[in-house]
Amino acid sequence: MLMNGEVLTNLADLKRCFCLDELLYSYYNGELEIFLDKIGEHEKAKKSEIFLKVTLCF
Repeated sequence: MLMNGEVLTNLADLKRCFCLDELLYSYYNGELEIFLDKIGEHEKAKKSEIFLKVTLCF
């Protein structure tokens, strides 16, 4: 996943390159969930998927 022009490979990279606009875009297009699964953060990926489904219902 890219953020601020850098390739992210773990959560530390995400924190270091954090950009809210890009994070929200990645969240809504599903890229964040894929990234979290890829780095082994399966529980966080599942929670983001569930939260997205709930928020889209409102």
